[in-house]
Amino acid sequence: MDVVALLLLLVAASALWAVLRLLVIYPCRPGEWQYAFGAKYHQKREDLRRASRDRGAVLRKSSEDLKAIDERIAEIDSSTSERVQVLEQQRQKLLNPPQGERVDGEGELELYERSLVFLEKAPEGQELPAEHPPVPLAGLEAKTESDSGHLYIVVTWPCNRRSATYPLTKGPEVRRLVDAIYTAVQQEEADCGKREREAADIIAEIQRIRADAATQETEARSERAERIATQHLNQQRADAAFQKQCDNWAKDTGRRPHSWWQW
Repeated sequence: MDVVALLLLLVAASALWAVLRLLVIYPCRPGEWQYAFGAKYHQKREDLRRASRDRGAVLRKSSEDLKAIDERIAEIDSSTSERVQVLEQQRQKLLNPPQGERVDGEGELELYERSLVFLEKAPEGQELPAEHPPVPLAGLEAKTESDSGHLYIVVTWPCNRRSATYPLTKGPEVRRLVDAIYTAVQQEEADCGKREREAADIIAEIQRIRADAATQETEARSERAERIATQHLNQQRADAAFQKQCDNWAKDTGRRPHSWWQW
């Protein structure tokens, strides 16, 4: 098939499609095709086309409006979840802070800003001593005792009691460390109270955010229900107007337009 024949075939197919399309949109009895093509019935075709397009526009707007509200509800949920997650992370950092910088230490004890660590002698063949879990400073007490030629720092905290041993010659260092522990405990207890208050404020903020989100979501869902009711009426009116034009067309042509066709 040469190019000219192919072009002619395409032109003929396009013309046939244009004719068939009009006959599908504007159906009529054989021999009365002027309803689908004639200028005399242009206004009837225009009335039918406009009613169908108005009907389709109402359906599209209904879908778009509901989609917009659903997206808004999803955005409220997503934004609330993100904000709460960030605040929860901040709260956890307040309630479980790191032990902080090293403040002091002597022998078996290492004092940090928020904890006290007991060390043991390094096992044979190892350079570093074993380390016990850090003891939180809040609620901790430390005092010195002596017995059998040794000094002791006796540490008591709510869950346990333990001591560290030093030679008598370490007296000044031991007393300095006990004083440092006392100062660090006082500071940590004050800071701990502040962190707990800040953590409580975060809980209140999370509750406020969730309550605000619940209000917004309730309003959005109420708006959605109202929109559905309004759109249902609009759809009924648009469909009734379209069906009326279809009735008019069927009365004149004996053929009813297809309601599924989208102009």
